[in-house]
Amino acid sequence: MNDQAIASREDPRDIETEAAAQLERLRGVLAAAVWVGQHPTVREVYIAAAPDVSVPDLKETIRAVLRDNGLVCPPDAIHIGVLDAAPESGAGREPPAEPARPASAAEPAPASAAGPGGPAPEPPAEEAEVPPPWHGRFLILSALEVRRAGNEVTCRVQLLRVGEPLTGEATEIDTPAGRARAGARAVLRAVSGAGAGTALSLEGAAVLDLFNRKYVAVSVEAATARRTTLLSGLVPIDRSIEDAACLATLGAIERWLAW
Repeated sequence: MNDQAIASREDPRDIETEAAAQLERLRGVLAAAVWVGQHPTVREVYIAAAPDVSVPDLKETIRAVLRDNGLVCPPDAIHIGVLDAAPESGAGREPPAEPARPASAAEPAPASAAGPGGPAPEPPAEEAEVPPPWHGRFLILSALEVRRAGNEVTCRVQLLRVGEPLTGEATEIDTPAGRARAGARAVLRAVSGAGAGTALSLEGAAVLDLFNRKYVAVSVEAATARRTTLLSGLVPIDRSIEDAACLATLGAIERWLAW
């Protein structure tokens, strides 16, 4: 185990932050988020990976890194989203052009170089300066802030959609059910502009006792075009009501939103 093993930290947030930072140093990892359940077991790992990575090899490497730091990660807890490779223009690539000759020896290309009636030669395509688009569903809860004042609780969340931050905030009455609603509504406000033509609204949130454990259950109304449906999420309370409500909401909507 490393001398400064992340598992030795007491704050779960510190463990998760340090673990994510170590995973982001791996080749091919663009972004990472780690959620620890009952220490030392890792509940979930989310990875945004480059197009050229081997997913099975990357999973083994991730488990090895977490294991070296005192964390136990089940194989099914690792979720990897791979970016699409940038599409090539045309069926094939022509060989690179020869270096330009000195100006004194250069000759202007004749206007008829393409042949009579043939199309004019196309200018070389410029290299894209932006990363390839993301075509998967990928939302990460990267930060959660809870503030209390008087009889109210305010939740502020930050989500990551492959590196793009989305923020949302909601205030509710400071009761168990109100805390759950605040977390759920904050997530829904964060994603309100992320899905084109999609509307999401919280139908309800509740704290339940099931199998000798407490859970947060959420129900979300979703509408797009002429189709409506109810989406549900259920997550055990491992850390706080607000935390579980955020995760339950993400679990409810992730299969509905197409990114």
